[in-house]
Amino acid sequence: IMKKTNVDLKKLYDAVHAADNHFFTVPPIKESIEIFKEVKNWQGLRVLEIGCGLGDLSAMIAAAGASEVIACDYSQSSIMKAKKNYQMKNLKYLCEDFYNLRFDKDFDVIVLQGVLEHFDQPWKSLSYIIENFLSKSGTVINSCPAFYNPRGYIWMTLQLLFDVPMSLTDLHFLDISDFKEYAFKNNLK
Repeated sequence: IMKKTNVDLKKLYDAVHAADNHFFTVPPIKESIEIFKEVKNWQGLRVLEIGCGLGDLSAMIAAAGASEVIACDYSQSSIMKAKKNYQMKNLKYLCEDFYNLRFDKDFDVIVLQGVLEHFDQPWKSLSYIIENFLSKSGTVINSCPAFYNPRGYIWMTLQLLFDVPMSLTDLHFLDISDFKEYAFKNNLK
């Protein structure tokens, strides 16, 4: 069995979104609403969403009064749909790998909605994102699938023992202890 990479996932997402297939087991809008609640007041904030998909969350943040929202995804079909569905003057969609992004000013909030577990090197990528895009007093909001439940235990066991893929897109198991360790090692809270 050949291990997937982030490049393989780009092809998958482009194909899925271009064909209008239902892909997610949990509607991402429910997760977007929970992430949206993490900041009490979006007014005047400069926000970067990496892996914005179809753009629902970035549009919610822009509508809540963020001064600027830049949302990027490497899937051309996702970005085309996001641009078609959400047109706001404080919202900009980019089809780009985040490693290629360059900005003159840092962001107050960076959002990663269910994307870090898809990166080839999630911790290296997160460090790059923080070092290159986040203001000194900024906040990163991240969500990842939770595998500490009966379904997750079965998936992890099958994946670890028999190399059965745990999902079509997740390349890593990331849990709260991983994030606590990362934060401790990098002097973050």
